[in-house]
Amino acid sequence: MRVLILLLAMALPASANTTVFGGVMVENDFQDAFTPWELNPDEPGFIGIARSYPVASRWGLDFEVEGQVVRHFGRQEHWEVNVPLIGRYQFDGVVDSVAWGIGASYASEEPDFERDRNGNAQRALIYWVAELAFAGPENGPQPVLRLHHRSNGFGLVGPDGGSNAIAIGVRLPR
Repeated sequence: MRVLILLLAMALPASANTTVFGGVMVENDFQDAFTPWELNPDEPGFIGIARSYPVASRWGLDFEVEGQVVRHFGRQEHWEVNVPLIGRYQFDGVVDSVAWGIGASYASEEPDFERDRNGNAQRALIYWVAELAFAGPENGPQPVLRLHHRSNGFGLVGPDGGSNAIAIGVRLPR
């Protein structure tokens, strides 16, 4: 499994962006991220690496395919692989870009946090990510804030399940 995860992480070409991030699971629903003073962080933490490859630009958006490898630790110990298609809107200011993506998520085992929170857990779920990238040095690292969400898609891929997390990290432009 670890070899497969490493291969997935390195599969995108050298022209890809790399984001390194770490975060904490939260008991809240995803919309509570807009009121961060109300977030209830929980013990499980995670670190991850993502490689995103630009595939198209349309309607003022840059589209990317991203591959992520995430390691959970603390209350749950498993690997997670996520593959979202992301739309990114570029700004010219303190916030460099806003991005949102959706795709597939696969956990190496049923996440304990999701089971404890929802009474149910699944290895395969829908994944979406929201990201704010902040301006850094020209062509240099950019601080990022991410909302990491695994979902059953309102029952589309199974009964109740899913989780939310807040992450911070650094995006390294290609």
